[in-house]
Amino acid sequence: SRDEALRIMSSGNIGPFAMFAGVIYLAIKLYLAVKIAPPLFLPVFVLSRWGMSFSAAISKPAKNRGMCTQITFGNTKYIILSSLYLPFLFFFANSFLLAGSIALLSVINFVIVKLIERKIGGLTGDSFGLINEIDELTVMLVIFLSRGIQ
Repeated sequence: SRDEALRIMSSGNIGPFAMFAGVIYLAIKLYLAVKIAPPLFLPVFVLSRWGMSFSAAISKPAKNRGMCTQITFGNTKYIILSSLYLPFLFFFANSFLLAGSIALLSVINFVIVKLIERKIGGLTGDSFGLINEIDELTVMLVIFLSRGIQ
């Protein structure tokens, strides 16, 4: 249920499968970090934060306490403001790579937000952490697959 999912997310306990998945995730991310050219890290971090702004613009908080009380939801003004940083990224990566990453993140974040909303009714701080990590990994994979490697 929604309440049980929120209670579990608030708990500090972790199961063995979550630990295994986390270790695999970190290994993949470390591998990609070693392979990606250092100037391409800026787009990774900027786009992942942009993805969180996008997610907040299209969603609502799951509860009235915690980190989400400090975030403005449903306001496109913040996605527009955070988009002002995107043109500077074109100095670090090619246009096709950036446009593709932005489009891909928009679709991925929309799907993630709708799945989370269906399960717990909105976003939490943990949800934003998940979105950030998925966005970072996605952009790193796009860069790696486009041969933006050392």
